[in-house]
Amino acid sequence: MVAQTVETPFKDYCLILQVHPEADADMVEAAYWHLARRYNDESSYDPNAKAKLDDLNEAYSVLGAPTRRPAYFTLRNAELGEGALPIAPLPAPEPPPLAVMEKSRPKPAVPAKRSVEISLDFGLEAVTSATWQHAFVVLVLVAVAGYALATSVDTMWVVVLLAVAAATSAGPVMRELTKLVELLPRRWRPGG
Repeated sequence: MVAQTVETPFKDYCLILQVHPEADADMVEAAYWHLARRYNDESSYDPNAKAKLDDLNEAYSVLGAPTRRPAYFTLRNAELGEGALPIAPLPAPEPPPLAVMEKSRPKPAVPAKRSVEISLDFGLEAVTSATWQHAFVVLVLVAVAGYALATSVDTMWVVVLLAVAAATSAGPVMRELTKLVELLPRRWRPGG
């Protein structure tokens, strides 16, 4: 009959006590008492606190005993490597919900795609963002023409800039301005 040995996973007591492998006995004791108080306080609402406290007691019984500590570090160095720092394992990802639960959950509302075009609605007509863009281009070109006049650039270039402004943007702006004029009360309208 062959005896079977059950291999238990290696526990990193430095990780459990949250101390550096080179921590002295005072640091180990301070870490133990700090964590013991915390886990004891958590035991009222955390179901894992009892297991954490058991692991903590086991780690302290080894690292806190001067006779057991060197033997443990010989085993630890063989398992993790010479002077390896304690590294917490990554948390296990949560399993996806069951297909049945997925079917019973309400699907989140998908937001409707927004239109790129913005409009300012005054109740009757809308002035689109394209109109504002045209107005901005006209203002920029007029500002550049004014700057050109102020810096004594040839007048021909100023006339060209103003002509380009008028040709590219004045038509759509004028169409929209007539819509805005129609929105004004009669007494404020030109000729009204």
